[in-house]
Amino acid sequence: MQRGNSNRIGEVKGKFMTCGICGVIAGSSTYGVCPNCMQEDQKLFEVVRDAIKVNEIVTMETIRKKTGIDTKTIKRWVDTGRLKLSQ
Repeated sequence: MQRGNSNRIGEVKGKFMTCGICGVIAGSSTYGVCPNCMQEDQKLFEVVRDAIKVNEIVTMETIRKKTGIDTKTIKRWVDTGRLKLSQ
């Protein structure tokens, strides 16, 4: 294997991601979801955002219990910087 190939693999790998909702491999996205799932992701995010407005200090478990949205989705929003939670 040539040394230059490993750099190219890294470049290609950074351009794709697995959608956090449907699991399809798609071009990378700021929010970690494919274009087909973006609308669904936004609806779920708005549910969480509205729940947080009432009580600003919340944890992932509190949001999960209050909204029914799984912690995997909430964690993805935290990991992408879209949502900030208390520890």
